[in-house]
Amino acid sequence: MKQYLIIARSARALATSLKRAGHEVHCLDCFADVETNQLADSIQQLTYHDDGFDIQQVIELTRIYKTNYPNIEVIIGNGAELNPELIERLSEFVSVIGINADTIRQLKDPEYFSRLLSGLSIKHPRSSSSELDSLNKVLIKKKTGTGGTHIKWQQSGFKLQDGYYFQEYIDGKVLSAVFLADANRADVVGLNLQLQTARFEDMPFMYLGAIGSNVSNFEMLNRQQKTEIKDIVNAITKSAGLIGLCGLDFIVNNNNEIAVLEVNPRPPSTFQLHERESFLIEQHISCFERGLFEYQAMDRNYYYGYAILYANQNVNISSNMKWPDWVKDRPPANSDISKVSPVCSIYAQSKSIDGTSKLLTERLNQIESIIMSMQNAA
Repeated sequence: MKQYLIIARSARALATSLKRAGHEVHCLDCFADVETNQLADSIQQLTYHDDGFDIQQVIELTRIYKTNYPNIEVIIGNGAELNPELIERLSEFVSVIGINADTIRQLKDPEYFSRLLSGLSIKHPRSSSSELDSLNKVLIKKKTGTGGTHIKWQQSGFKLQDGYYFQEYIDGKVLSAVFLADANRADVVGLNLQLQTARFEDMPFMYLGAIGSNVSNFEMLNRQQKTEIKDIVNAITKSAGLIGLCGLDFIVNNNNEIAVLEVNPRPPSTFQLHERESFLIEQHISCFERGLFEYQAMDRNYYYGYAILYANQNVNISSNMKWPDWVKDRPPANSDISKVSPVCSIYAQSKSIDGTSKLLTERLNQIESIIMSMQNAA
C-alpha cells in the first residue's frame, strides 16, 4: 500500500479511484465535501481563487505531510495546472506525479498551442492577443481559466486585459476525450458530450458537466471521426510529451469537421465516467513510473453522466438534509454556499445520451427544490 497526497480543487474522484485500488490517501481539497472526508485518511481544505491555489498554503501543508509521511507522493489534480510555479516548487522536496511545469505553461499558452496544432495539421480555432476583426463571432478567454466561467463574447471597444486572449468562435457540439499517454503513444479511454449551462447570463459558457461512454458505444461520432480523434491524441502526445491521464476538448462543427480547443495535461474530471470497472489513476501513475500502461476499454452499452448544481442564490445546507444516493460532492451540514458556487454533483445513467441528459435535468431540479424548501422552512 502506497501513500498519496492529492492536490486538487476537487479531490473526490481521484481519492475514490485510489482508495478502491487499496492505497492510503490524503487530500488538499477546496471543498472538503462529505464523500472526500469519508474516503480520505486525512484532508485539509484549501483556499482557492480565480488564479488558482494559494501557493504558499499548499507548499506549507505539503511540507508537513512530507515530514509525517516521508514516502508520500503527490498527485496533481484539477486546478493545479493554473499554477505551474507550484508544481516546480513542490518538485524540489517531494515526488510529484504530474506533467512538468514547462509543458503545462506551453500547452496553456494559446499562441504556442495554436502553432503546435498548425504544425501537426490539426484544425483549431484562431487565437490571438490582438483583435480578430475579420471574424463574426469572437470569444474572450482567460489563459488560466477553468470551468468556462471566464469565457465571454467579444464586445466592441473591449480592452484586452493581461492574461486574456481572443479566440474564434466555432459553432457545433462540444465534446471531449479522456486518454492515457506515455509520451510516445496514447489510447482513448472514453468520449464525452460536454454540457453547459445558461443559468447565469454573464457566463454563457459555464461548464455544467458531461455524459460519456466507451469509444465503440459513443453515438455522436462516426467511425472515421473516432479514428481521427485517436490520431489527434497520438500526434499531440508525441509532440508535447504528454504523460498519464489527460483530456482533449474539441468541437464537431456544422460541417462535421473536428476542431481542437485545448488539452488538459492532468486527469480531467470526466475520467470518473469511465472508471466503473477499472482503476484509471493506477494506470495514470504507471505511465509516469514505468513509461507504459495497459488499458482494456470497457464494453458497455449505456451512458453515464454528471451535472453540477450551482447556487442560484446564497444558500445554507440544513443539518436535516437527506441526500439521494445519486448525489455526490455533498457539502457538510450547515455549510454556507455563495451564489454561483458549486453546491453538489448529480449523477445518472441510461441507454442513451438524451435519456441521461433528461434524467440529469430532472434530478438537478429535484435536489434544488429540496434545498430551497429547507431555506424557506428555516
